[in-house]
Amino acid sequence: MVLLLQQNDIVVTSEYQLFGILQRWLLHRKEVYDNDETLTLEEKSTAFLQLVEQTVVHIRFAMMTPRELAHLLLFPLLEFHKEYIVQRMAIGE
Repeated sequence: MVLLLQQNDIVVTSEYQLFGILQRWLLHRKEVYDNDETLTLEEKSTAFLQLVEQTVVHIRFAMMTPRELAHLLLFPLLEFHKEYIVQRMAIGE
């Protein structure tokens, strides 16, 4: 997913829908981390937050409508890294 999002020539019809897809993928990855018994709780948390930062940075929030941006605040992903995601939304990249 990270490599896909890094592509400059990626064409999507909706950044909002892309964020929804990314959220589902990230929450799945969180489950994978949570079930990995070889990692400590801190390592699981750190790995997940790093993955959020590595992927969310590629979402073009400026392409979303104000209504879509407001709705993003209700997405479950924000409970894990709200400050970072809201900061990215405010920057509008």
